[in-house]
Amino acid sequence: MRKSILFLALIVSISFVSCSNTQFEEDEVYKVAEENYPILETEQVAFLKLVNDYRHFVGLFPLKIDTVVYEYAQTHTSYMISKDVLSHDNFKDRVDKIIIETQALAVGENVAKGRGARNVFKNLLNSTKHHEAIVGDYTHTGISVKLDSNGVEYYTQIFSKK
Repeated sequence: MRKSILFLALIVSISFVSCSNTQFEEDEVYKVAEENYPILETEQVAFLKLVNDYRHFVGLFPLKIDTVVYEYAQTHTSYMISKDVLSHDNFKDRVDKIIIETQALAVGENVAKGRGARNVFKNLLNSTKHHEAIVGDYTHTGISVKLDSNGVEYYTQIFSKK
């Protein structure tokens, strides 16, 4: 918990750095991430960076993108938007399929909605169950971020261990 608070303080302090320096650094981070993960959109890249920076901060290895897991995250985010609700509906089915297709040893999931990767990430860190998934014993992830008709972002992050 103490590390979570320190990391949140770090995120807030980064927000107060001058705009020109912060923008340049973020652009460079997105460029590197987009070169390594070309399937991800900007908000997904930002979210992955927040998750992996936090995992690094607490002494864990970064998560790698798994394209199979990513596709399941995409499908689930579309499902939530179509139902206008956050849910883990059909999670067991996703787990079973991911295990079969990727030989994963474990699978977890976080879902959220809001505006902005940083805001959504902070809210997930403040939830015990979501925090446990973020720092869980996982090696791979798939992240989906999509907008509903009101411009609200829906997030699905599926974690897997290979």
